[in-house]
Amino acid sequence: MTLTEQEKKTATRAGTVAGRAGLPMTDCPYRGEEPRARALRYLWVAAYQRVKPAEPGTVNYDES
Repeated sequence: MTLTEQEKKTATRAGTVAGRAGLPMTDCPYRGEEPRARALRYLWVAAYQRVKPAEPGTVNYDES
């Protein structure tokens, strides 16, 4: 599975825009557990958190 540069840019830009707009992180459009969705979700969330970092203690990384 390889993401195209356009897919990466789109996911990153969408996460940045969502964070700046103050949307909840749960608005991430990339759902599912297939590798492509997981990779795009990672990029989206990373971009989102760069502009709207989570408050300490509010993110549970151990939750499945």
